[in-house]
Amino acid sequence: MTRYILLLIFAISALALSSASAVSAPGGTIRVSPAGPYKTITEAVKAASPGDTISVGAGTYRERLVIDKTLSLIGEGDPVIDGGGTGSVVEIKAPGCVIKGFTVRGSGSHLSNEDTGILVDSAKGTVIEGNRLNDVLFGIYIKNSPDSVIRGNTLRGKEVEMHERGDGIRLWYSSGTKVLDNKVSVIRDMVIWWSSDTLIKGNVVEEGRYGLHYMSSNHNRFEDNVFRNNYVGGFLMYSVGIQFYRN
Repeated sequence: MTRYILLLIFAISALALSSASAVSAPGGTIRVSPAGPYKTITEAVKAASPGDTISVGAGTYRERLVIDKTLSLIGEGDPVIDGGGTGSVVEIKAPGCVIKGFTVRGSGSHLSNEDTGILVDSAKGTVIEGNRLNDVLFGIYIKNSPDSVIRGNTLRGKEVEMHERGDGIRLWYSSGTKVLDNKVSVIRDMVIWWSSDTLIKGNVVEEGRYGLHYMSSNHNRFEDNVFRNNYVGGFLMYSVGIQFYRN
């Protein structure tokens, strides 16, 4: 009898551990689509554990996201995140996040609020790759988030007067960041402020005010960028050790 009870306890414990692992183990994949199992990205973020991947199927998701844990958001079939013209569309507040393969559109229009397509705030090592942003005031804003990567995105701002536009890409106190192979248009500036040891390579910035607005950022490298049809190609201040090649 004692042996039977011990075996029963062992079996129940093993089953409980297995179930807990299936629900909460990091590194799993959660799927979002209009048909489910999760129908909004916000629901999936709430259910996810740090380290999980959220795979988002094609469709239009009318929501504003706050990512407050380390997750990878991967779009399959070019899903659309539509902010509805209010505030920032995606806010990332945890380090090491990835957002890839989305169309992000419809931020608010308030310069005083810095309404943004993708805002990264105090989230070191974030990767923003292969997204399309349109009808956004500020495009991609990296704030207090060093060692991040912005790569292969296409961004078009709001069709408003120049003084009403936000910046296409803005780095703010985000040293060590890489800005690679992005195409940015109909914006105010591309801004690099207080962000040293960065690599800015292979970008196209056009139809703005300053192709590059650069201040108090040292030892940065600019390679193979194109700044065209802007009011000013570049405006550089208060910086040392800057390297320019083939721009």
